[in-house]
Amino acid sequence: MKRVVALAVALMWAVSAWALAAAPVDLMPDGDAWGRSRTNIKGEFEDVKLQEVEVGEYKALTASGVAVSDYPMDVYFVFGVKEAGKSYYGLSSLVYMLPLEGGKKISDANLTKCYKALLKNLRSELGKPDESNDTRAAWITEDCLVELSIGKYKEYNGSSNKTVALSFTRPDGAETAKPSPTAKPKASGAKMTVTAEASCSNYNHVGGDWTQVFYVNGRKVAEGASVTLKAGDTVTVKAEISENDSTPDEGSGEKSYTVTAEDVAKGFTVKMNVTVAENSGRYKGNKATWSVKFTFK
Repeated sequence: MKRVVALAVALMWAVSAWALAAAPVDLMPDGDAWGRSRTNIKGEFEDVKLQEVEVGEYKALTASGVAVSDYPMDVYFVFGVKEAGKSYYGLSSLVYMLPLEGGKKISDANLTKCYKALLKNLRSELGKPDESNDTRAAWITEDCLVELSIGKYKEYNGSSNKTVALSFTRPDGAETAKPSPTAKPKASGAKMTVTAEASCSNYNHVGGDWTQVFYVNGRKVAEGASVTLKAGDTVTVKAEISENDSTPDEGSGEKSYTVTAEDVAKGFTVKMNVTVAENSGRYKGNKATWSVKFTFK
């Protein structure tokens, strides 16, 4: 049975100077952690030196020297979700990262050694990953998406060199600081809302009055429709666009996409183009190209 330790207990223990190394799974926050403000987090860790930084477009807090399976790591609290009815962005991810001393490169051998050590612990507690390859493994749990990977994280450390990162990410779409169980992705599948839209910047004399019909896995979808997906599923989207006149000009497009564990937790989009050609009159042969986007949240 996996161990889920509350954020305040695990992190206070992990960043203490005298602490023993924490196992990766022991640092996994529970569902109550998500949505906390920066002020709240700083209050929780008054005795820990947390620095204000930015990760991409989001505010974050960071501390150094967290011992994770004998590896000293930097920890980042990232605040990337606007809380409903609140004026602040809440905690959306917790990331532990092997530091690049002076931005220097870490050898592939050492990166692999660290990755395998953390992977071994995570597999022993969480079981087989929902998604994995030689440099990335991901698990969907009730409280978060767990990801271990070797890669470049310039928005965190400002370097183009690779490192090892262990991240815990809040389930997407949560409307409150404490997501309800139905909002949490599970390995058996997550219910996702589908939004489909199409735009055309130049009708090219093909027409001006249009009808658009969208499909997901063969079923017609309307605004706010939903579909249940899990990692490994194939989702097929289709769009039919027609110009309304006595001899309608029609076009359609279809695209298939394989869903990942990260997609289920964070949402994803599938894009394609649909071309409609004029079939009669002085502009016969002219084409209007539509940009179609299916968004899954």
